[in-house]
Amino acid sequence: MVGRERERRILVEALAAATESRSILVDVAGPQGIGKTSLLQWCEGEATALGYTCLTVSGFRQESNHPNGALTRLLSTTLTDESLDDLIDPYDAAILKSVLPGIRDPANGVDEPVTQIESLRALHAVLTVIGELGSGLVILVDNIEFVDEMTLAALSYVCRRGIGAPLLIVAATRVGDSAPRASGFSEHPHRHSADSPGPK
Repeated sequence: MVGRERERRILVEALAAATESRSILVDVAGPQGIGKTSLLQWCEGEATALGYTCLTVSGFRQESNHPNGALTRLLSTTLTDESLDDLIDPYDAAILKSVLPGIRDPANGVDEPVTQIESLRALHAVLTVIGELGSGLVILVDNIEFVDEMTLAALSYVCRRGIGAPLLIVAATRVGDSAPRASGFSEHPHRHSADSPGPK
């Protein structure tokens, strides 16, 4: 990747700054078509090479009003990966499958309606397991302006609490579209900006 030295440096520093007790959030904002997606892909490659587990998702305009739509796509592979069955608490997996459209399991063993705090607790527990598989966890969210509010709230919750392992969340958005959607992250104490003002 040529011409993005500043943004890459910020991401590398953010990855190094994440610890077991401190999660890091990085905003990548800029006009459409300047390379935000490529920057996230570069970050995924760097993090994977360092032993981090990476989860990626992109927001879609058509799904912006579908509760937990983006979270479903973020977790679908994890929650259906049989190699993780012995690591993830079955009840936590069942709770998430009961509230995530597209991977709901009628025979998941959850008899009562799941509250939001229960689903958030289960999400935190599952991501903690994932983060402990390697050096930590990196969550890459592209087009966050089109991510549904419930997914944003869930990621904000995890970002504030941390997972007991290094956690980096990188959120890319178009300039002018970010304020209403990304506001859930605005109070995170370790928030960095890798804004991309224009083509390079």
